[in-house]
Amino acid sequence: MGPEATIERNVREWARGQGIICLKFMSPGTSGVPDRIFIGPDGRVCFIEFKRGGAKPSALQRHWLNKLRDSGVPAAWFYNAEEAKEFLSEYML
Repeated sequence: MGPEATIERNVREWARGQGIICLKFMSPGTSGVPDRIFIGPDGRVCFIEFKRGGAKPSALQRHWLNKLRDSGVPAAWFYNAEEAKEFLSEYML
């Protein structure tokens, strides 16, 4: 398991422990969508793209993150599990 998958698993397990639903987000025929969708206990939704340390989203990934944010949906990318958990805590809990 690579560094990106390790970060993703860490955040996924933490989120589930907080009562947050965490699903792998796949959109066949649409490349660049974020890795995970999170659904909070009160129905709030956000998306996260996970990157290995120091890596940045591709242009297509940035496009989708911006499109989601422009639509009023929280969407972000992280290469640090603690920052991702902080983002989820602020928005979901």
